Amino acid sequence: MSRSAAFQCATVDVPLDYGRPGARTIKPAVSRVRTAVPGKRRGVLLFNPGGPGGAGLDMPLMMKDALPEKVREQYDLIGSVPRGVGRSSPVTCGLGTAEENIEHPYRRATFSHDVKWAPTVADKCRARNGDRLRCVTTHNTARGMDPWAPSTRRCSPGGPTASCWTARSTPHGPGAG
Repeated sequence: MSRSAAFQCATVDVPLDYGRPGARTIKPAVSRVRTAVPGKRRGVLLFNPGGPGGAGLDMPLMMKDALPEKVREQYDLIGSVPRGVGRSSPVTCGLGTAEENIEHPYRRATFSHDVKWAPTVADKCRARNGDRLRCVTTHNTARGMDPWAPSTRRCSPGGPTASCWTARSTPHGPGAG
């Protein structure tokens, strides 16, 4: 995918733990394609890849041709990489190839093995990431988007982050104050 000069990338400092906002920070990655008509700009349209584990830096480039011209004239297109993924203070667990296979549909024949397997993966992640792991959540991912898009049109191809973020951003949803 070719990137035009209008495509910009950056990181934004956000608290790792929102319960301790003055403490340690992490740097989620964001990207932007500016509107071609700055005089008509009304705000930003933020794209979140959903997931878990999706990175969305290229989403503004992927989506811009699918959007009506009127939308592209009025909104900067913003892509995000959720905390703990890719370029956003990634969480790695030191897993082997077999352990990285997160597709474990219920099967009676493997159920007992899968139940024993799951805690070993969690233990490896906890051992490698310590207290940081508890802060890599859907809620904190959504909250971490607020600094660069506090009153934004939000788009996600799916996943729980979209509904969490939308709920946080409505006057009557969680986080309303």
